[in-house]
Parts: sequence; structure tokens; C-alpha cells
Amino acid sequence: MEWEQQAFLKDTHHKKNEEYFIEKYLKPLSKKNKSFPISNGDDCSMINFNSLISVDSFVEGQHFPKDLDPFFIGYRSIAVAASDILAMGAKPEGCLLSITINKPSDKWFKGFSIGVSEFLSRYQISLLGGDLTKGNLNIGVTVIGKANNKILERNGAKVNENIFISGTLGRGYLGRLKYREIETKLNHFLMPNIPLHDIDIIREVASSCIDVSDGFLIDLKRILISSKVGADIYLNENFCTNGKEDLICGDDYVLCFTSNHDEKDLSKMLPDAHFVGKIKKEQKLNVYDQNKNKLNFKKLGWDSFI
Repeated sequence: MEWEQQAFLKDTHHKKNEEYFIEKYLKPLSKKNKSFPISNGDDCSMINFNSLISVDSFVEGQHFPKDLDPFFIGYRSIAVAASDILAMGAKPEGCLLSITINKPSDKWFKGFSIGVSEFLSRYQISLLGGDLTKGNLNIGVTVIGKANNKILERNGAKVNENIFISGTLGRGYLGRLKYREIETKLNHFLMPNIPLHDIDIIREVASSCIDVSDGFLIDLKRILISSKVGADIYLNENFCTNGKEDLICGDDYVLCFTSNHDEKDLSKMLPDAHFVGKIKKEQKLNVYDQNKNKLNFKKLGWDSFI
């Protein structure tokens, strides 16, 4: 899909129109490869079938602060969208980027494009094209991944299986609270570290999977509903950064998955993964602290409409 040229072309005497920002900052990010043989600049991008596709929107003031550095807006937007492809057991290969911006500038586009470029380079993803228009700041990202022989879905969890997460909860929440103090590449909210290097192993051992974006409990519940099972979760400081609130705050972008492998065997294959609970037949979700006391939560995660 080419970068459409509409909104900023009304003033033909204004040099820094839509085409200017596309040509200078966005087209250089696009590269042709064997999975996407038509490069950015045509009306469409061609993809091979047997692909997985996911889309995300990121609205200023809702998904990221209004004063956030555009570098982090660019990096975070692609990272968060790519996480959905990993949750299906696939690897992200290409993306489409739609940008709505009210006051375009060289400074903003330079920072944004560097952030996008850093993520694309780190995870070897191609930018295929997109759209650019004028309005309140909103970033739309469509990510395309290559499907494998085994696709992970939410409906595969089985009774007595173990529940694991691929990394620690709460780092994104902490980074969101302190993004002004920790506005560096160490901030997991600003620069989520998606578990791309673990996905081949997770795909082989997992029966179901979801990425933890809206909160661990609400995302796990989606697996439980799809699989028609329940779960007992055992809170442990080893997999939480801040405390029990890490179970509901989201922005983690680790993978939650179920498996018939035991904790000891899986830790050898995935050293950063944590055992968090068990799948049970009764269709309820219970959480227990280290003293085996049952914990209650007023909400299970984040909802943009509430």
C-alpha cells in the first residue's frame, strides 16, 4: 500500500507537505524482500498467503502520554503490534503504518522514524507502506507474520496443564509510572522487549498462548473462556516487579502460555520463563498469595472504554 498523498497537499506552495515527510522519513524505512516482492510506492503490497495479520491503534493521551518523545512513540507502536503475531506462535515479517498527525514537523518525524527504524532493524521486520493524514495524533499499525505448521490459539488449554509467562510482570507498569524519570532504552513501557528469540521453543511446548497487554489476569481469562477451563494462580515475587497489582496493570508484552511440560524441564529451555499456576476443570479463576490466602480484584485488567 503506497503512502497516500492527500491531506498536506492542499497548500501547493508549502514545501513541507505530505509527500515531503513520506519521501524523507518513511520511504527510506521500506525494504523489498522475498516475502513481500512489491516494495513501498505501489498502490498495494503483495504478501504470500499462509500469513497471520493483526492491527493495533495507538491514540495520544490514551495509549501514550501527550508529551512522549516521538522516538518512543515509533518504537513502542510497532513493538506492541508485533506482540500479537508472536502470541500466535509466528514471527512478524512486515508491517503497514498509518499516521494521523495535526502538526507535522521535521523534528517529530525524524525522532519517530528513528524509533521505528530501530525496532524494525532489531527484529528484522520490513515496512511495506501505509497512510499519512492530518488530525489528532493516532498511529495505526498492521503487522503481518508467517504462519508455521503449528499455530497457537487461545482454545488449546487442557486440565492439569501448567501456566507459564515468558518473562517478569510489572516492568511495563513501572515504566509507565516513571516514564519521565526513566526515559531511556531500559524502560520497558517505552521500549517493550518482545520475546521473539523464545518463540520457536514456546510454539513447540505450548498448547495455548496470548500476549499480556491488557493485564495478566484479563488476558489469561481469555484463554480460559476460549478453552472452557479454569485456573489457579499462585502469586510469587519471583515473577512480579511491584506486587499483586502487576497481575492486572498490563503493558508487559510477555507471552502467557499453557503447557504439559513441568516447571523444571521448561526452565532449562526457557530460563526467563516463570511457572504461575495450573489449569483446572472448574471454570473459575482464583489467585492465591504465598500464604495460600485467596486474593480478590475489583478489575482484572485494562479496558480503553472504562
